[in-house]
Amino acid sequence: MTLGSRTRGLVALTLLAGTLAGGPATPPAGADAPIYAIDSTEPAAGTIGTPYAHTFTSDPPGAGFTVTSGTLPAGLTLDATTGELSGTPTTAGMFNAVTVTASWAGPYTAVTAGGSFSCGLTSTNAIDCWGANDVGQATDQPGPYTSLTAGGDRACGLTITGAADCWGDNTYEQATDQVGPFSALTAGDQHTCGLTATGAADCWGDNTHGQATDQVGPFSALTAGGKHSCGLTPAGAADCWGDNTYGQAADQTGPYTALDAGGQHTCGLTTAGGADCWGDNEYGQSSDRSAPFTALTAGETHTCGLQPAGDAFCWGNNGDSQAESPPGPYTALSGGIVHTCFLTTVGGVDCWGNNFNGKATDQPSAVLATDTQTFDLAIAATTATIAGTVTTDPGGTPLGGIRVRLYDGSVGLTAVTTDVNGQYTLPGLALAGTYRIRFHDATNGQYATEFNGDNTKFNLTPPIAVTVNTTTTVDAALAGATPPDWAATGTVTAVDGGAPPAKITVSAYQNGALIRSTVTNAAGQFTIAALDATGTWTLRYRDATGTYLREFWNDQPTLTKASALIYTPGATTTADAALTAAPT
Repeated sequence: MTLGSRTRGLVALTLLAGTLAGGPATPPAGADAPIYAIDSTEPAAGTIGTPYAHTFTSDPPGAGFTVTSGTLPAGLTLDATTGELSGTPTTAGMFNAVTVTASWAGPYTAVTAGGSFSCGLTSTNAIDCWGANDVGQATDQPGPYTSLTAGGDRACGLTITGAADCWGDNTYEQATDQVGPFSALTAGDQHTCGLTATGAADCWGDNTHGQATDQVGPFSALTAGGKHSCGLTPAGAADCWGDNTYGQAADQTGPYTALDAGGQHTCGLTTAGGADCWGDNEYGQSSDRSAPFTALTAGETHTCGLQPAGDAFCWGNNGDSQAESPPGPYTALSGGIVHTCFLTTVGGVDCWGNNFNGKATDQPSAVLATDTQTFDLAIAATTATIAGTVTTDPGGTPLGGIRVRLYDGSVGLTAVTTDVNGQYTLPGLALAGTYRIRFHDATNGQYATEFNGDNTKFNLTPPIAVTVNTTTTVDAALAGATPPDWAATGTVTAVDGGAPPAKITVSAYQNGALIRSTVTNAAGQFTIAALDATGTWTLRYRDATGTYLREFWNDQPTLTKASALIYTPGATTTADAALTAAPT
């Protein structure tokens, strides 16, 4: 028979961990309990490129912080421990409905293992559950409660007024709330029992085998198993009722200090600290143990004891590792169907065994409370600007018409032209850019091109640092440009209208000195390149065959009478010639 799960541990695992170990129980939450809240103003707007900081605080202090919905602007992060939202935003825009959740962690004071889930009682007397929640059995409960118990697919908490507050599977009304008052609760597979003020057992739920039949008692403690229940009498005897197929409900004289009922077996803690068990022993779960224990828990088909040093010792079915015996120290224990949970000395929960649905997931601490703050965060675009004045060098005369091009890295972004006062402005810059500027005389090339910082080469130019909401001044003083080379080109023809003479030698003279020569092609065309801008240039046209008379540029007979070519920077000057035939 498959057992759901029951209260595990000592006589009634509805007691707090301190009670299980013999110490005082944590008092219920009262009027002075803290009100958990995020104590923070609305985060202020930010600006791209400007360091940003806002701190979320908690009341009481000590909360952890996470972003649970929405998206933070790129460049900002939330410190989970300090609550500081900080960084340098890199993206502008409105970031709506960002939710920060503060979580307060604290210790568990008791633990119980259900069938497919587990629950812990927090230090604020709420119940925190984990594992399967298909019928609501692992739904957290705010309480306040003084103890808890879990069985099958439901759990119950004992309220401060002594009522039974239950949730989860209610097929057999085993999760029906009861007014009580009770001093303790215990949950079996599909039935629940409460210990009344007179020591009676008041039970509800499945009663197929009589396991939910009320008992007069008196009892000092109760425990509910698979389909049987037991009460601890004042004399320390075990008085049991319900299914006794395997002898699990057989009365025992004891004396015992505690009882716990498993699936089809029951164990009592003797006055000497031994484990005295009876019922089904298919897996050895009912084997007696003499090593002293301070507490016992009976699972579905395994049993565990808590040793004086706080170590766990388990026996019985270990098919899912539920009967492992890890070292502690622990202060309380609870066995489920195929998993086991122990309470650590610092209030954490260690579980082992089958972890399907997460029921055996360790819980380092309890979530005591949460609070949220939802806000909209605006990140403004930058207003950084570069501006300056371009003048002559030397002289300092403002230069209008100078083309000013902005680069980010090696990519040209935009270009503006200086006004008549030599001034320019480049607004709306992102702070993350690697900016450089080129100053270029695009009108007539009279001034040399340069980059910011008087650099003539782009790759040697340092980037310009800009600041938000600030204008960075970058002036430039341009020196006179070295005039570019030019060329002379033209066509040589005959005055009499004959065919263009071929192989006419065209020579270029600079300040009266022959510099270079070329020969016309079959069409009479020529080009003389690489003429610089200095001095006076002219051309001579000579037919080496003597068919045509020699002449100089612009129909002049001698070099001294030759006309000067007109300089065209970076271009060509046309210098055609028509030669006269030589006398015969």
